[in-house]
Amino acid sequence: MKLTKPYSFVKKNTDINVGGTINLKDPLKIQLFFLGILFSILSCDDIIFEEDISESFVHILAPVNNAQVRAGNISFNWEPVTYANAYQLQIALPNFANAQQIVLDTIISNTSFSKILLPNNYEWRLRAENSAFETVYFTNLLSITEVNNVVIKGFDPLSGFEISISN
Repeated sequence: MKLTKPYSFVKKNTDINVGGTINLKDPLKIQLFFLGILFSILSCDDIIFEEDISESFVHILAPVNNAQVRAGNISFNWEPVTYANAYQLQIALPNFANAQQIVLDTIISNTSFSKILLPNNYEWRLRAENSAFETVYFTNLLSITEVNNVVIKGFDPLSGFEISISN
């Protein structure tokens, strides 16, 4: 046999030609040859083991479902999920089923995030992730109410702008 392309063999007498000749009558050399190919394909550096977190629960701390919060810098908080290394946080206006706008879609590594939100009804959801698995989304409704005679100033890290909200 003669090796002409990776994984394809062409029969030629009793030899395999790959920069040299291996006699097919020597089974030890054949085994070592194919083990070398196998180890070069399945290097240990390419194997990553991740814990399955798909059945894990993300415990949301705040804002709780159906919370009413005054407009401004809203803090989203949750408990860490074991073996998760990131969290996907999404906010929709007014909800995901009838989204007029996806206000936020971000992946973060810590267990809190702040965002300035204007008065309106929102739905937000969160899921935990690692490199191989993800949980289902855990979803809450959120109502942002107006603040009377107050100016709220903050910095939106995603846009890089200072934001003022007044009524």
